[in-house]
Amino acid sequence: MADIKFGVTYSERDDFTDLPAYARGVEELGFDSLWVTENISSGAPALECFTALSFMAAHTSRLAVGTSVLLLPLRNPVLVAQTVASLDVLSGGRAVSSRAESSAAATARSAPGSLIRRPPATFR
Repeated sequence: MADIKFGVTYSERDDFTDLPAYARGVEELGFDSLWVTENISSGAPALECFTALSFMAAHTSRLAVGTSVLLLPLRNPVLVAQTVASLDVLSGGRAVSSRAESSAAATARSAPGSLIRRPPATFR
């Protein structure tokens, strides 16, 4: 039987002073992971996702940390890879990297004559 794990997404808020207590609380409640969504268009206050994840990892001991949404087209993929690898090393192997693609990208990849034939690479 598969091992089911549960995580929590840290939502946008006006005050970030509770971040250490929030992360410790999630861990104390027995959740397995803590996720941050990159959001630059809502107008709500938001922290840069990898900085927030690093801070939360530093205040916990077992939670996996990762991005639930990462706006990769707006970032340099080499720097993202280095950032995720650094987070993984500094957190003791707790970084989880996820990726998603839009339905338009999936359609373009599977269209006849498409030059994009390979499935996208994934991290662990």
